[in-house]
This record gives sequence, C-alpha cells and structure tokens, in this order.
Amino acid sequence: MEAFYMLLIVLFAILNLILFFKIWGMTNNVKDLKASTNAIRDILLKKEGISLDEVKPNKTGDGWS
Repeated sequence: MEAFYMLLIVLFAILNLILFFKIWGMTNNVKDLKASTNAIRDILLKKEGISLDEVKPNKTGDGWS
C-alpha cells in the first residue's frame, strides 16, 4: 500500500511540474498576443485617421495599459 501512495505522490509531482511549465509558456503567448493586437490596433487607427491619444482615457490607473 505504501508503494501505491508513493507512486501517486510522484505522479502528482510530475503533473504539477508539467502544469507549471505550461502556464509559464502561456504567459509568453499573452505577451506576443498583446504586441500583435497593439500593432493591428495602430494600423486600424491610422487607416481611420484617429490618433492614439483620442482613444486612451485621460486618467491613469483605470485598467488601461
């Protein structure tokens, strides 16, 4: 029975490591997605003749980055 628990603990530890690295990889994807959406936004705003200052709110700390 102890061997079963030990195997279960080792399996749980391995799965936690896999999950950690998957989440770490996803954070890099979010940075890439944000950069590409910002580029697309800039292109669309330029096409419509709208400046970025007109789109962003005036006060800081309201959730916009």
